Amino acid sequence: MTPPSPWPWRRRLALPLILAGVSIAAYAALLAVRTIRAPMPEDIERGRAFDLRVALGLAVLVSVVLVVSGILTAAAGRAGLIIGTATLGDRRFAFDVWPGLVLMLAGAWGGAAIAGVL
Repeated sequence: MTPPSPWPWRRRLALPLILAGVSIAAYAALLAVRTIRAPMPEDIERGRAFDLRVALGLAVLVSVVLVVSGILTAAAGRAGLIIGTATLGDRRFAFDVWPGLVLMLAGAWGGAAIAGVL
């Protein structure tokens, strides 16, 4: 008699994870193509590679994002973290992130429905 598999959930979750991965990979490829086709700026400002003011601003921004994401995670769990991450950026960032999240979730939930996991 063979022992039962220690991970029976692997087979049940394979299709949802594959569909989520394929959908997000396709969206990433779409964003990459869009970025490659974007016009290059005419003049690139050359200067110092390090600016203290920019580095401090980035450190403050990262600190604020970490505090806000910690608060959202404590209040709403992972959903709060995802929502906070997608909305803390500027509008262009949010418009780039949200469709990817929706496609990934649609792939995962659709795969779960097809596989009978739900």
